[in-house]
Amino acid sequence: MVQIQKSEKKAVYRYLLQEGVIVFHKDFTTQPHKGTNVPNIHVRTLLRSLKDRGLVELVFNWQYFYYFINNEGKKFLSEYLGLTEE
Repeated sequence: MVQIQKSEKKAVYRYLLQEGVIVFHKDFTTQPHKGTNVPNIHVRTLLRSLKDRGLVELVFNWQYFYYFINNEGKKFLSEYLGLTEE
């Protein structure tokens, strides 16, 4: 089981909401994700959970994960982060 800090979770969610997509290499022993400074294994775990809930779409190509947020995901992440629609 992977222990993920709340600050890491918020960093990944905030990045995904701002960019609309998050990309990372399948190799989980490398450096942390460049945009969030969170280990890739934590990013993968968080996004797999979002995918299981139908909030993101996954494309896997050339050993890279591409997660794209959908409208339900935008709504969920905005509510989770306490952001209002502007």
